[in-house]
Amino acid sequence: MLSLKLKKIISRFLLKTNLDNNRSIINNISVYKGDKKTYAYYVEFLSFIGGTETRLSLFFEKLIENGNRVVVLTSDQTVNKFIVRNCRVYFINIKSNTLVKDIVNILLSENASIFEINHTPSFIRDVKNVEFFQNFFKVGIHLHHKASDHFIDSIRKDAYDYKIINSEKHIKNYGDSSIVIRNSIESFKIKDIYHNGRSKKRKAILISRLDGDKLISVESAIKYFIKNDLDFEIAGGNVFSKSIKGHLISKYKIKPSQFIGAVSTYVFLESHIDDYLFVAGVGQVVLEAGALGFPVLCADVKNESSFFTKSNYLESLETNLTTINNDLCHIPALKNISGNQNLNICCLIRDENDLDKNCKKYMRILENN
Repeated sequence: MLSLKLKKIISRFLLKTNLDNNRSIINNISVYKGDKKTYAYYVEFLSFIGGTETRLSLFFEKLIENGNRVVVLTSDQTVNKFIVRNCRVYFINIKSNTLVKDIVNILLSENASIFEINHTPSFIRDVKNVEFFQNFFKVGIHLHHKASDHFIDSIRKDAYDYKIINSEKHIKNYGDSSIVIRNSIESFKIKDIYHNGRSKKRKAILISRLDGDKLISVESAIKYFIKNDLDFEIAGGNVFSKSIKGHLISKYKIKPSQFIGAVSTYVFLESHIDDYLFVAGVGQVVLEAGALGFPVLCADVKNESSFFTKSNYLESLETNLTTINNDLCHIPALKNISGNQNLNICCLIRDENDLDKNCKKYMRILENN
């Protein structure tokens, strides 16, 4: 790491770079010159409130509550302002020839101490760019999904000051130095209730981002609905959702009216608590639906849907709640679903996915760097 004096000298040099097209600002929070720590993040997409966005917005909120500042860099011009409320946000041009220098210049002007890169944007394909960042800041990477093969080597070689993954299944990809922090939910949202009044309901709902990487799990849930002669709706959206919807309508004869658009999972389900027999999804959807007492069908990425139960939940955490080991999975008859207490996973969510516990672990990682 460079001294503060040298950083300022280099910053004056970098200021010669034309940033007019690389630093549009929303949330015009003034640059802070005091003693607060500033944590900076690069996140490519922030349009929809999915698992990644929920996870980050919760961490941002906790950092700010603890007296820190959060700066977010993104190339997503349709950023959801709720996700980055109280953060200082820069839109950057990901195609800029001077992108890496532009990022350094912005973060030096914000006096950032840590720069966390989420997912695997193209500018970190060359590990020399990561090394350049490390002249100025501690650099972490937060991997929410499996990275493409051309990023794996540099991540495994510990080119970063810290690596965070969301489930144990990724340790073999990224190395033993990876730190697992699971998806989380605020404790006050975990109701410890189980609704027994759903036995007459015949409608289910799938909540998922409609994108190519989710297609297998989405189709897995749809097949389960059709097999069990259930009415169902699909909630979710993305920039590619129109083509995905067209594919699903054609293949499964789904009515357009069954697609209800993107929703904020917890808020939506809380206001429709008695409208659905169960919820289908993976990852964060499981936490938010299960916390409200809904039985949750795992829209399995292995194309085999089954329900989360007290028997299989802990093991499914190792795959970030995206697959179920069928050897451990109890599949209840649909007619008994509302009275099957084995499907009540509220207490397990409280024990394993409490936000305060995971935030403390995350804060320790930042403080150690």
